[in-house]
Amino acid sequence: MSTADMLRAEGALEARREILLEQLEIKFGPVDPATRARVEQAPLEKLTAWMRRIVVASTLGEVFED
Repeated sequence: MSTADMLRAEGALEARREILLEQLEIKFGPVDPATRARVEQAPLEKLTAWMRRIVVASTLGEVFED
């Protein structure tokens, strides 16, 4: 993978994190620091799962259930 590809992938990952944080805030209110840190450290697979769950979740806890 080239440096440009790695930078694009990192940019896409960061964009997903920002979108998820915005969705969480819209649906559940201000995002606490622990939740923000969890999202900022999550790999793509987790972000994708959480982004799918937020659509049907009634609580913040339901988004992050394992």
